[in-house]
Amino acid sequence: MCSAEVKTLEVSHNAIEIPNEEQIASYHKIRQQLDVLGKNLLSYIQKPQYLLPFLQPGRLIKVWQFIMSEKFVFCNNNNNNNTNNTKFI
Repeated sequence: MCSAEVKTLEVSHNAIEIPNEEQIASYHKIRQQLDVLGKNLLSYIQKPQYLLPFLQPGRLIKVWQFIMSEKFVFCNNNNNNNTNNTKFI
């Protein structure tokens, strides 16, 4: 591209006006925050300690998969002062 063509494109680019640009920017920021909060919520509800009470034998988890029985493994780590038990299926 020659410099004259670049200048005309810059002028036409700078001449573009977006109505309600502040409102659009605000909506975009809110939309981004909702996406982040949605990901945080999914990571929260998919934790095993919140998910396990809803797992029952026969309940469908995915298409063609269901729970035959529950099997819990409790791990106590006596080296740490943490009193939480970890449950695994």
